[in-house]
Amino acid sequence: MSAQGDLESLVEMGFPKDRAKSHMAETTRTGLSYFIPHGGPSNRKSAHALTETGNKGLQTAMDWLLSHPADDGPSPAASASGEIPVDHPEGEVTEATAQSLKCNECQKLFKSVEYAEAHASRTGHTDFAESTEAIKPLTEEEKAQKLTELKERMAQKKQERLAREAVETREREKARREMGKNVSQTREQLEDQQILRAVEEKKREKQEERLARLRIKKKIEQDKLERSAKRAAEQAARSGQPPAASESPNKKVLSASEVAQTATVATSGYEQARIQIRPTSGPAFTHTFGADDKFQTVLDYVRDQLQTDSFQLQRTFPREPLDGSKAGMTLRELKLVPSAALALIG
Repeated sequence: MSAQGDLESLVEMGFPKDRAKSHMAETTRTGLSYFIPHGGPSNRKSAHALTETGNKGLQTAMDWLLSHPADDGPSPAASASGEIPVDHPEGEVTEATAQSLKCNECQKLFKSVEYAEAHASRTGHTDFAESTEAIKPLTEEEKAQKLTELKERMAQKKQERLAREAVETREREKARREMGKNVSQTREQLEDQQILRAVEEKKREKQEERLARLRIKKKIEQDKLERSAKRAAEQAARSGQPPAASESPNKKVLSASEVAQTATVATSGYEQARIQIRPTSGPAFTHTFGADDKFQTVLDYVRDQLQTDSFQLQRTFPREPLDGSKAGMTLRELKLVPSAALALIG
C-alpha cells in the first residue's frame, strides 16, 4: 500500500488527517502505535487490531480490520482501567502518572496536597515532589496499629499538657505567696514605723510637759521670793529697820528672763512644731509647722479646717488662752516646740 493509501486508510479509521501527515515519515508500525493514545473515535478498534495481529504492521492490521468489521475491541471503561494491555514497541517511553506526593526529606508518601501541607506545617519540611508510587491501602492490622499509635501519642500529649499546667500552677502559687509575704513585710514595717513615731511623739510630749512644769515651778518660786522680799521691806520700813538679808546667800533666784532663756535653750534643737488641735467634741487633728512660723499660721490653718472665724485656742498645760494678740509671735517663742496640744473652744 502506498503512503497515500496509508494516509487514506488512517483517515477512514478515524485518525486526524493533520496528525497522520506529520507522522507518515515514521514506520507504519510506529505511526499506528503513536495514534493509539491520540487518534480519536476509532483509536480503540485500531489498537485492538494491532494487538490481535501481534504488531506485524499496518497492512496486517488493516487486513484484520477488514475481516473483523463487527469486532470493536474492548469497552472504553475496560481500556481505561488497564484490563486490556496494549503492547508498546520496544524502546518507546510512556508517560508515567503521578500517584502521590513524596517528601524527599523523610521519604513519606501523601495521597493529597492537603496531607503534604499538614506534614510541612508540622515538621518544617519543604522538599516535596510528585511520585509514581501508589499508597497502598492499610490492612486491618495496620489500621489497628495506627489507631493504637495515635491514642498513645494523644495520651502522651495529654500527660505533657497536664505536667506543664501543674508546673505553671505551682509557679503562680509561689509568686502569689511571695507577693503576700512582701505585702505582709511592708505592712509590718509601716506599723513598726508608726509605733516608733508614736513613741517618739510621746517622748516629746513628756519632755514638753516636764519643761512646762519646770518653768511654772521656777516662776512660782520666783514669785514667792519676790513677795517675801517685798513683805520684809515693808515691815522694815514701818519699823525703821534696814531690810533683812536673804535667807541663803548661796541660793540663786532666777529672773523671768532667765526662765525664758532656759526654755529657749531646751527647744533650740528642734526645727518643727507638731501641733494637735483637740475640739470639745469630735476627733482631734494634727499638723506640723515650722518652729519659727508665726502663730498666725496656726490660726489660718484652723480657720481653713473649720471654715469659720468663731473659735479660740487655749494651751492645755498650763492653761493659757492663745488669741490674736499672740499672732505675731513664733511657735518657738510661745513654747509650742517641739510639740503641743491646743484645746479648740467654740
